[in-house]
Amino acid sequence: MPVTQVWTPEIFLASPATKEMYILQPWNQVRIENAGQVSIVQAILVQSSCSLNVKFYPFDTQSCDTLFMSLVYRFYKVTVIKRNHGVHFGFYTENSQWDIVSTNVFSELIPVGVEMQIHFIFNLKRKSQYVTVNVLLPILCLSLLNTLVFLLVPESGERMGYCITTLLAIAVYMTIIMDTLPQSSTPVPLISYKLAVDLLSSALIILCVIRNLRINGQSDDKPVPAWLKTLYLCLTCRICTRKSVTITPANINNSPPDQVASEDLDVLTIQDVVKIPVKRIRTKSLVSAKEHTPPTWKEISYLVDVSSFLVFVLVAVLSFTMFIAIAQQGE
Repeated sequence: MPVTQVWTPEIFLASPATKEMYILQPWNQVRIENAGQVSIVQAILVQSSCSLNVKFYPFDTQSCDTLFMSLVYRFYKVTVIKRNHGVHFGFYTENSQWDIVSTNVFSELIPVGVEMQIHFIFNLKRKSQYVTVNVLLPILCLSLLNTLVFLLVPESGERMGYCITTLLAIAVYMTIIMDTLPQSSTPVPLISYKLAVDLLSSALIILCVIRNLRINGQSDDKPVPAWLKTLYLCLTCRICTRKSVTITPANINNSPPDQVASEDLDVLTIQDVVKIPVKRIRTKSLVSAKEHTPPTWKEISYLVDVSSFLVFVLVAVLSFTMFIAIAQQGE
């Protein structure tokens, strides 16, 4: 018979996402047995809201509580009990975004009253393959492509356009990802920090390119500062050049004094050399005329390109690896 002709308990959804809160609908039917037992035959599609923790997006897991309660009748008039330890999935259709890891059901008294409520806990795990292929890998590719600007020839005039285009692409991806996440600051998703690091790295690359173009365009008549020369020699290891020479009695008299000065011997005389037929001594090598030539602005610009390329590639790889390692803790 119609449910409107018999008494029914008012049980409603406490976390609705729409206006559909009450379980019973006017078109529902009830079955009355000859012993007086009344059972409700019903089916309804309800949409429940759930607070998400997107800190580890897209490798996050969520625990959603779908709560039903009765606020009109006390627990000794309307008792809500569970029949199983979990949710029955006989009519469940697999979702394309989430996997249900486990479920739990329990009933209890409302903490602030004597009415009953029942909880249906759904433990969900996000399917991260789509986000990994369509979001994370393109971000990594953009970060690595951004560093290739240092391999372009400065005279080509394409460096600034290349940098700005990559920066805009990262900004567009950042906008797309932010649209798919809840507008929440507690907590902020780790992927937001990852995109911020990529955006900052792209901005620093633009600054390095602008500065390096100015270095490359310096006139050769302008002298290179001493500190810059020292830094160039240290990075290219030309200041540490050493070589070994063989000193014998036959060539000691013909060697210039600065070649005889040794790091291994405190005093070196002709008599000492005669006593030792052959002695290999590490000495400060004579730097060739080419090595004495001070670096030009072009050479310094090339060194800046190589150093910047290695540094920003390392930053891109490390930031992506650290994000994946930390975000997977959410699983």
